[in-house]
Amino acid sequence: RGETNNDERMSEDESIVRAMIENAKSSSPLENLENAAMAQKNFMLIPFDDKVTNEKRDRKFIEKISHRSKEIRNQNDNSE
Repeated sequence: RGETNNDERMSEDESIVRAMIENAKSSSPLENLENAAMAQKNFMLIPFDDKVTNEKRDRKFIEKISHRSKEIRNQNDNSE
C-alpha cells in the first residue's frame, strides 16, 4: 500500500458509525432501541472492542458491526 494521508483515510470510528447506520435502516424500531443501548454500553462508554462483553446477543451485534465496519474501511481504502 502506498503512503496515504491519515486525514483522507476513513477512521475506525467513522466506519463503525456507518455500519451502525446501515444496520439501523434495516432494523425494527424495537431492535434499534436495543441496539442503541448495546452500542452505548459497548461503543460509547467503553472503547469499541468485540471482546468487551460475554452476552451472546451483544457479541452477535458487535461482531456484525465490527465485520461491516472493516468491509466499509476496505471499500474506502480501495476506492482511493
